[in-house]
Amino acid sequence: MKMKEVKSVTWKKTAEIPTDDFSIDGIARAISEEFGKPMFYDTAIAIKEGYIQICDDGIIVWCS
Repeated sequence: MKMKEVKSVTWKKTAEIPTDDFSIDGIARAISEEFGKPMFYDTAIAIKEGYIQICDDGIIVWCS
């Protein structure tokens, strides 16, 4: 799915970050560039817990 198509009734989109590097390091780097600092201690755990969602055209950072 594309980032714009993804919706949630319980979570709020903090950021939609376009990227084509979906490695753990690439995702962490994209988030750091967007926010100016790292947002998660462990990117893999943040993905597993749903705080980061990978889409076809980038990543979504969610907050609950």
